[in-house]
Amino acid sequence: MTDRTKRTCAIWHPRIEAAIRSSQKKAAKAKRPFKLNLAELARDLGTSRPTIYKHERFIERVLQKLDAERRRVDGHAGLEFLKDQLKRKDDEIAILTARNETLMRDLQTVYDHIYGASLTAAELVDAVVRDRTDADGQCILCGSEVKSLPEKKTNVVPLPPKGRR
Repeated sequence: MTDRTKRTCAIWHPRIEAAIRSSQKKAAKAKRPFKLNLAELARDLGTSRPTIYKHERFIERVLQKLDAERRRVDGHAGLEFLKDQLKRKDDEIAILTARNETLMRDLQTVYDHIYGASLTAAELVDAVVRDRTDADGQCILCGSEVKSLPEKKTNVVPLPPKGRR
């Protein structure tokens, strides 16, 4: 970029941004969506469209900051619209995918808590096997004689009654 170009941009860029913001405020007051028209922008600034086209990259950055779009009438308008729409949809998909992953992690946590607090099948069957085996003297699962089953291990510590220590 030459010095002359830098000086020109230093003059035009603040004017262009001010005109775009002014157009956006007018659209907001009229309660209609804002879409920048470069011909109107050139008219507001008292210059030609080719002059505005020289600052097109700057204009696109300003529109991106303002989350606004530009009115297009060239042959690529449909293509640009579809690209913009595709980008918005991709962003939406990324947001929804992240949300889905978060919900799946939360669901896994819920299942872990439920599983951690529940009884295992061995604990459910063990009580019935002990009762029946003690009554009949035979294992109800395999049919062999059982003299006595070993005491079930537990981590419960018996506490003395209240008031006695």
